[in-house]
Amino acid sequence: MNRRNAANAYIARFEDVGHCLAHDPDSQDLINAIENRFGVILTNDEAQALRTPAQLIDLILGKVESGEPTGCMSQQAFHLIRRAAQRSFGLPRQSISPNSKLEEIVPRKLRYARWKGFGTNIGAVSWPELKRSRVTFVVLALLAVAVFVFTSAQLAETGLANVLLSLTLAIAFSIGLVWITRPLKRTFPVSCLTVADLVEWIIAENPQVIRHEPKDWTRERVAATVRRLIVEWSNERDFTEHSLFYPTRMIT
Repeated sequence: MNRRNAANAYIARFEDVGHCLAHDPDSQDLINAIENRFGVILTNDEAQALRTPAQLIDLILGKVESGEPTGCMSQQAFHLIRRAAQRSFGLPRQSISPNSKLEEIVPRKLRYARWKGFGTNIGAVSWPELKRSRVTFVVLALLAVAVFVFTSAQLAETGLANVLLSLTLAIAFSIGLVWITRPLKRTFPVSCLTVADLVEWIIAENPQVIRHEPKDWTRERVAATVRRLIVEWSNERDFTEHSLFYPTRMIT
């Protein structure tokens, strides 16, 4: 069976599957690309109703022509976080909700670097700072005290000058230790424990990342852009606006 016949054989089955753009993990790549390119939000219900590129084009055109926000700031921030989490950590779209804990989303291994990268993917200028655990903090404090005691004991004479010297050495050691142990920052601050908390942070500290300037979108321009995104997603070129969506491909 050649490729065209195999594709045609899927049509009847596709009518039964129906919800591929809303639920298929591979199809989420296309939805994310659409949202990023046009600055719009496609809800699960809207994606579930899509069957052809023509329907997708008309849906996008209606959103960009309205001149109205595609959702409240909280909704836009949430969708931005969800897309960035998918890119950064390879998580499925459905697994991320406002109540999701950041502790469960951001892997603990190399968390400091990956958390920084997550903020970069979002485009945030201001980003919550991770903290060291209490145990790590206590160990660092004890090491600083130990350095102070050791240097004081090594000095032959006592006096204010020697105490200040020992204190200076201990402070310098502490600063170096704090810088070296930055990767040990793995604990989220109490003000930022869930996705909902991160949404509030973005609205308050980085509102610029969820504001989209209006663009002169015509149907021809929207259609050309959608076609390019579909080709990149499916590696298929032989389709029309009335072809059917199927996971990772198009059915003509």
